[in-house]
Amino acid sequence: MGLDKKIHLEAFVKFPVQYENYKKEIKTCGEHENYSSDAFCNKCGKKITTKKIPAKSMLWNEELIGNENLYHYVEGETMYLFSNSKNETEIDTNENVLTTITPEVVNKMILEFSEKHKNDIELLEAKIKSKVKVEFGFVYDVY
Repeated sequence: MGLDKKIHLEAFVKFPVQYENYKKEIKTCGEHENYSSDAFCNKCGKKITTKKIPAKSMLWNEELIGNENLYHYVEGETMYLFSNSKNETEIDTNENVLTTITPEVVNKMILEFSEKHKNDIELLEAKIKSKVKVEFGFVYDVY
């Protein structure tokens, strides 16, 4: 078994993780959740009943923008969306080559992302009811 690491050095949008509330059905005696089909609780002996409880599920990028033009990286309660397509301006993070990262390169990458994903950003802002800012940064993803 091994791990892979991918470095993201690019433009992105960042926003709080979005959740969808729903009702989850569980089997319980009222004190303990029961994961089997028992009629009585194996801890206290009370009768098992089905109950609906509130729950929440994280919304993924496909649910937020309706497509796969962007891919996500989640850290804590923050979601980052990166472009899912090759950019004209790109910093090669796979090769060990010296690259000077100037303000012009960063601004060009932010502008390219903003133009390429204008509709996706608008869909996202409508869904989360908040404006997002295109930023540039570094993160690595271990998977």
